[in-house]
Amino acid sequence: MILRIKEIQQNVEMPTTNPYGQFDIRIHSFHKITEYDGIVEHNGVTFGLQSGERVLIKTGYAIEIDSEEKCLLHVVTRLPCALKDGLVVLGGIQITPIVSVNKEVEVILHNNSNNFILLKKGYRIAQGMIVVPLSTRIEIIE
Repeated sequence: MILRIKEIQQNVEMPTTNPYGQFDIRIHSFHKITEYDGIVEHNGVTFGLQSGERVLIKTGYAIEIDSEEKCLLHVVTRLPCALKDGLVVLGGIQITPIVSVNKEVEVILHNNSNNFILLKKGYRIAQGMIVVPLSTRIEIIE
């Protein structure tokens, strides 16, 4: 399996894999999600996230998975972010046909704590892993 990464924005910190095949997902830019306006771009270096708010994080790069198997990009919250800050990744799976070298990897981040959290560009918020799902058959028993 080959993971191809393409820089879409300038000055992006490109991911590297660890021995377990996981890679860090860092903040490159913020796109605030509002109830009435949809998604609003925010070009700052920092972004304040109130309790209960969510933000669309752009990574600045796209990936392409070269594999004969159907694969998933599984994105999960980094443990320190979840445990210490109360941050949670929402919608953390992208299926191979959707994952394209022309589509930027994006993560929705939710502040599940009661506190205001200041996010900074470059902050490691999640980990991605390429997963090959097993074929599963469901049997209903009585």
